[in-house]
Amino acid sequence: MYAGRVGLDAHAVLASIGTGAAGSFLLNMLGPKMVNRDFAAGFFVEHLIRDLRIASEEAGAAQLQLKGLTTALGQYTALAERGGLRDGTQALIKVYD
Repeated sequence: MYAGRVGLDAHAVLASIGTGAAGSFLLNMLGPKMVNRDFAAGFFVEHLIRDLRIASEEAGAAQLQLKGLTTALGQYTALAERGGLRDGTQALIKVYD
């Protein structure tokens, strides 16, 4: 989203950061799908929400407040509410549109 907003070529940005310390399997696999607006599921949002809810319940039972987990669950829930349950997890970018 940042690259597009400031006029950078998103594919060039991904190529640049994908080979450095910021690179990761998910960045290199899902980043191009985000840029290309390819939301076909490799892993469904609905399944990730299920897993995040389980993790949240377990964290709560252990009296842990995991803000990153809470944020991720909230963002994916917002995506689901917009009709994204059967999208791939890379569709999270829609929350920022």
